[in-house]
Amino acid sequence: MPEGALPFHADLYPSVMVAGGTASLRWDDANGVGDGRYRVERSVDGGPFAEIENQPGAGTTTTDAVDSEWRGKQVSYRVFEWAGSQKLYSDEVSFVMR
Repeated sequence: MPEGALPFHADLYPSVMVAGGTASLRWDDANGVGDGRYRVERSVDGGPFAEIENQPGAGTTTTDAVDSEWRGKQVSYRVFEWAGSQKLYSDEVSFVMR
């Protein structure tokens, strides 16, 4: 578990759809408003998670360019939300690149 993070927060529901060379990630936030501070992270083939976007109050969707070199590999995303001084995180959402 990331340092300072709370366990999986059930109110963050991530989903991902892949079309062409783009993964579209959507999530619900903890209070249902969509005005929180979020950080989106990606992992490829079980590697470490790396930040791909950090958006303060910018809604609950983002896109990510997928690399053709990831073909046959598992791509996973997770979302963090800051709620006051608490750091909440979502479950992981994954797909295998085809």
